[in-house]
Amino acid sequence: MAISKFARTSSQKVARINKQIKADKVRTIDRNGQQIGILPLIQALELAKQCELDLVEVAPEANPPVCKIMDFGKYRYNKTKKNRTARKKHHADKLKEIKIRPRIFKHDYEIKLNRAIKFLEKGYKVKLTLRFRRRELQHKELGEEVMTRLVNDLSGLGAPEGNKKWAGKNNMILYISPTGGQ
Repeated sequence: MAISKFARTSSQKVARINKQIKADKVRTIDRNGQQIGILPLIQALELAKQCELDLVEVAPEANPPVCKIMDFGKYRYNKTKKNRTARKKHHADKLKEIKIRPRIFKHDYEIKLNRAIKFLEKGYKVKLTLRFRRRELQHKELGEEVMTRLVNDLSGLGAPEGNKKWAGKNNMILYISPTGGQ
């Protein structure tokens, strides 16, 4: 029966085990998931000791707290492994940026478009940044045309989040999030 000095799960919440549990009575669940009932803490600890396992408090906010008889080391390992795989699959908060100019040539436009398509297909959110320089600011309509054309070309793979925004004096920004097809 392992007693951990610092029993923390991967989310850094303290999970009390064995003698760290403060309640007088606990709702006890055996290692097979069957509910034993409400037992005094001493009796629940004795059951865990007989099985050579730990008594882990899984729901401390319940009245009385719910404790389960299990191998705490294995429980902690499985929890961290589950969190790690969940983080690997999570792409929604990842962002890729494509920078373009209002007077972009056709070939350069196609390269930027293809790159944006690849990012959206992989599930990344795309930040389109349109940079104006010097006299280009006097012809904002050219930049708006380029941005509109890019959004129309990406319409099958992504949808714009909100409207075009100005970031500072020289940059127009638009976010495009993927619409499913992975």
